Amino acid sequence: MKFVDSIEDMKKHTWNDAFKKRKISKASEELIASHMDMVDAIRHTVEDTESQIKVWQDMQAKDPKADYKEEIELFRLIAEFYRVNGRLVLLELDVNTAYKHIFLAKTEYEYRFFARRIYTLMYESNKGLVIPAGQVFKRLVGMVDAESLEPYKNEHSKLSKFLKEHEDELKEVRNSNEAHKFKDFEVQLESIENLSAARSIELIQEFNMYLANLTMVFMIPPGALSRKLGEIVNKKIEKRNALK
Repeated sequence: MKFVDSIEDMKKHTWNDAFKKRKISKASEELIASHMDMVDAIRHTVEDTESQIKVWQDMQAKDPKADYKEEIELFRLIAEFYRVNGRLVLLELDVNTAYKHIFLAKTEYEYRFFARRIYTLMYESNKGLVIPAGQVFKRLVGMVDAESLEPYKNEHSKLSKFLKEHEDELKEVRNSNEAHKFKDFEVQLESIENLSAARSIELIQEFNMYLANLTMVFMIPPGALSRKLGEIVNKKIEKRNALK
């Protein structure tokens, strides 16, 4: 096969340092394990949140005077926020699993196999992550203070901008050889051979950085939402005390 460039040509890159390759592989394995734990934690949080919503709904049904609409609305938003960020963690799991194998690749085709997988994940992440995260963010505005939303907003915007800038390139790989295997032989082959190792590793590492940064600011909005719940509860307590 006639590849546009070779992983062997990247003299200054990690492929030429066996120690660094092993270090990256080990770091990826640790990150994957950590993200698997995060998936379980997010699932439990969503389950607990939904259970509390059910409790409030049952209390309202039993007592016509009870009003938990604000709490229920807030917890539905919390559950949705965690679900969207669960998508983020699952995406990171997929990307980092393929990323690990990129550095273990022994052939040009093996490298490009995993790189193409990540290109497809990058392309799909716009619809699967960026758009729903943006929709949840709009619902957060007004519910929590703007300062708490700013870090998440900034990292979300950077990821969105990156995907828009490279949309055509990612789409070409996805549609020509990764997802659409019904494409003509010549079309698939040309797309695979023209996937630059040097270019792809730059895009993949940049994408990884944006995902990691978004995950880092993940806990800020939930903390603000918890404070919002405290405000709702305190207002109800003050109202009850005033009526005594």
